Amino acid sequence: MATSIPSNRCAFTLGEIAAATDGKLVGGDARAMTIGVSTDTREMQRGALFVALMGAASDGHDYLTQAAARGALGALVSRGRELASLPCVAVEDTLAALGFVPKADFPLSRSAVPPEKRPPRNSWPQPRARSSAPRSQLLET
Repeated sequence: MATSIPSNRCAFTLGEIAAATDGKLVGGDARAMTIGVSTDTREMQRGALFVALMGAASDGHDYLTQAAARGALGALVSRGRELASLPCVAVEDTLAALGFVPKADFPLSRSAVPPEKRPPRNSWPQPRARSSAPRSQLLET
């Protein structure tokens, strides 16, 4: 069994999710606010974004109906796997798209940190570029 995402209360609109993942919102309102992100319908809270991950043993797309019944506000799905009864953000690869969500530059308007105490946007150090040289060459220098 895969490890699910820890319980969270991340708040994003479906439009923000679509923009962050280069996805297309199918059905639903782009201004609808999700509360939490989940990959497991058994632990999902009402109003969450359900992410349909495909694994070796199971396919999250098989649980879209269950996610809708449990109160998911929307789902992040592979293109062509949308469910008519649930707003979906359709992407090429749900796992890759899930990785883009925390990296997105979302507005801090919903933040509990007062504006005067917030760090400037893009103030975090950027990751260093990886070398294309084989590891053995890097260790020799």
